[in-house]
Amino acid sequence: MKKLFLILSTVLMTGLSAQADVPWKEVAFATVAAEQPTYRNIGITNNRQDFSEVRVLVQSTGVRIQRAEVVTDERMSLPVWHLEGDYSLNAEVTDTFEKSKIIAVRMYITTLQPGEPVQIRIFMR
Repeated sequence: MKKLFLILSTVLMTGLSAQADVPWKEVAFATVAAEQPTYRNIGITNNRQDFSEVRVLVQSTGVRIQRAEVVTDERMSLPVWHLEGDYSLNAEVTDTFEKSKIIAVRMYITTLQPGEPVQIRIFMR
């Protein structure tokens, strides 16, 4: 019984650490003038590989992200709820989803600083 537990825990730990070893790849950059909630369908530059994590880096003073989702090459929408919220300069937020080929990231974006455009970078692995 102890051997089985040891083998299972080793396999689980190896699988979890393998994902953390994969480097993040920048797949999109967006600048949006968004005084009110603005729907953006941000296309992914390299969709030949499968991804299972998304990370958004905010490069504006204040940004609100709502109704975030990733779109697969089969046109299925996968929600990424952890991306939603209010963020300040250099904030990073990540979420996971089912491993798929991703063609776009959709979200509603709003600036929290009137007159300032929203700038975000999207990374995946």
